[in-house]
Amino acid sequence: MPKETQGKPRKRIGFLIKLVNDKLKAGADADLMGHDLTFTQSRVLRIIKNNGGEATQKQIEDFLEVAHPTVVGIIARLKDKGFIECRVSPQDKRNRVISTTAKADETMDSMCRFIDRNESKMLKGISKEREEELERTLLQILGNLDDMKEERKNEQ
Repeated sequence: MPKETQGKPRKRIGFLIKLVNDKLKAGADADLMGHDLTFTQSRVLRIIKNNGGEATQKQIEDFLEVAHPTVVGIIARLKDKGFIECRVSPQDKRNRVISTTAKADETMDSMCRFIDRNESKMLKGISKEREEELERTLLQILGNLDDMKEERKNEQ
């Protein structure tokens, strides 16, 4: 039976994290619509940009923690829209290297500005100390979840 706070059922932390994620994604999708991008596509562009302007498809898969076919679809849509270029890796012919185009670079500047603006609005009224504690707590939760994933894998 869930604990109650002021007559309302207590929401679990995981559920609250899911709600925050859903609202962030919906807001980002709305903001990015003018750039013909989705939140997930913008994340891929940021991964590439933060990796010096290019990344392998495998690096993107690992960072997003999604399956190969999912990344293939995202990459195909970004390429069709002119945001990225793909080439075969000279070191490993089985892997593709993805790089951003000038169109992506221009879009990224605008995208980064509204991401920063939205993060400021999201953290409004939260002190720097509480923000840092929240970040440490979320990183601990992510680590715990990774440990749980490993434990499940080892149990199989």
